[in-house]
Amino acid sequence: QFLRCDVIVDAIHSLNLVTTTRELFIEEAPEAFEVRAYDEQGNEFTTLAGVEFEWTIGNGERHSLQGDLDVSNSILRFMTFQESPYETPSTVAMLDGTGRQGSIILLEGVKTGTARVSARLPNPEYKHVALVEVELIVVANLIILPTDVTMMAHDSLKYKIMQVHQGRLEEIKLPSNQYYLVAEVPDTVEIDNEHGYAYALQEGNSKVLLHDKNVNEEYGIVLPTATVHVNAVEYITITVLPNRNRGLILGRTHEIVVELFDAKDHKFHIGEGVEVTVAIDHKFFETKIVSQNGTYILGIPIACGTTTVEAKLHGVINKHGKRVALPTPLIARADLVIHTPIVVSPQILAVPWEPQSKARFDIALKATGGDGTYVWSSHQPSIATVTQNGVVRILNQGVTDVVVSMARNHFNKDKARVYVMQPSRLEVVQYNMDAAVGEPIHLHVALYGKTQDDGREMPFTDCRDTSFDIFFSDSSFLRNSSEPVLPVGIACATLTIIGTEVGSSQVTVAYGKYLTDNVTVWTYEPLVAVHPTTAETLLAVGSSRKLIFKGGPQPFAQRPQGLEKETSVSDRDVVRIAEVDNTSGFSDVNVFEVLCTAIGDVIFTFKVTNEPILKNS
Repeated sequence: QFLRCDVIVDAIHSLNLVTTTRELFIEEAPEAFEVRAYDEQGNEFTTLAGVEFEWTIGNGERHSLQGDLDVSNSILRFMTFQESPYETPSTVAMLDGTGRQGSIILLEGVKTGTARVSARLPNPEYKHVALVEVELIVVANLIILPTDVTMMAHDSLKYKIMQVHQGRLEEIKLPSNQYYLVAEVPDTVEIDNEHGYAYALQEGNSKVLLHDKNVNEEYGIVLPTATVHVNAVEYITITVLPNRNRGLILGRTHEIVVELFDAKDHKFHIGEGVEVTVAIDHKFFETKIVSQNGTYILGIPIACGTTTVEAKLHGVINKHGKRVALPTPLIARADLVIHTPIVVSPQILAVPWEPQSKARFDIALKATGGDGTYVWSSHQPSIATVTQNGVVRILNQGVTDVVVSMARNHFNKDKARVYVMQPSRLEVVQYNMDAAVGEPIHLHVALYGKTQDDGREMPFTDCRDTSFDIFFSDSSFLRNSSEPVLPVGIACATLTIIGTEVGSSQVTVAYGKYLTDNVTVWTYEPLVAVHPTTAETLLAVGSSRKLIFKGGPQPFAQRPQGLEKETSVSDRDVVRIAEVDNTSGFSDVNVFEVLCTAIGDVIFTFKVTNEPILKNS
């Protein structure tokens, strides 16, 4: 089997310049231009790899409006492939790296204007081959803002000329040495290029044309235009921002905007010369900012209730400062209703999820503010649903937002974030270490879970219905669930135990098999007055007697210095109290001697406490 390939080597007879466009934009991505070569029979050469060409940029003006030929070099510039983001073609790679030019080059627009780009073969043997050239136009990617506008007669508008530069909008300041605006119908619209203003002289329509002094208009370049409609105002309206709702929220910033419309509901551009007054009750609304023409008010509602706002369009002040009044002022009124903001509590609800039982339990959220009529919704009903009474039912593990809004104004709203997580850690965060026999000892338990998105650990806010197991090292301690106590701090549940005898016990609180925490608790005999047994005594002035107390907390073996005794007397002018040595042989007996120094009634208080060994938060 044979393969055949015919290779024909011939002299170049003619050239042609190929491009996808003859219009370049300033400082945008460069355009590629390619020379193709042909033999005497018109056959195109397959490759021009390694063939050097001489490219030049010349003046593109047809009538030599600008005598300086060097101006063309400031309109276009050559760019090597190494400078560009493009991959270098293999046919010109060797030449491009040494600063020479091949059959393909890149051109970038520098400023607006026209130029001619030509290519020729520099070798003497090809001096008979005519050069090829193409005329290029460089324009800026421009936008006139606003592009379409409706105005009152005698009002003014400031135009902006924007250039799209590398995906960003950049403003070209007016006046400009290069650009200027012209009204197509000067009897309707007058242009002031010194300041960039357009003045509406009378009713009608006109286009506003953008011209570039660097581009000859006979080239047919389409530059951007804008349209101006000068119409009569048919009616005015009052709009409340940011939500376009006349229900306002106390203490929140709101904007009151007066808008003008013609008979076909086209909204007007409102210039500085338009005269509008707005009447608003300052007992309800505190004004912060008012625009020069009166159509924009920024303020804050300061009182709840209903108030009426009235806007009145009087006329317009023309460019000469003369007031042009409407035959009849246009009036609009709006009733604004102000309510307090809705607040939901708690803002964060974190509850445990037990995948084994998949227990569904309900938690009530509370909303305040607004008018008292609410609409409740859940962003993820598969995780948690909510009734119209604010009761959240947990259905699955995950995160969702429960939103409550006012029925008459759904922009007055608040939300609670609901986290449903599997428990990851258990901790007894606060407890009373000792108590009298038969008195409750409260263990405040915190249960933690980890969020699915970032693995952050957070305490559950409600786990009262979660099953906890309690284990005691001493059987004289029992669990007591008869008196529910609200958790404190970050705890989500409170467990109560009671000691039936004097002693101590290690208490283990467990959730499931792996989440546990341990604490040690003590019980003691109640602190009572044993002499006198009635806890009352009568003394003559100058006489004394002993007061004996028994029971109360005892010092911990790990920290005996933590036991604190405190006495107080309601009137120190009547008695003097002194503690005397205990000779009874019982450590839980405390003896005081009281001396009566004056006539009167006195209350003596004796308090014994233990400072916790470990202070949990």
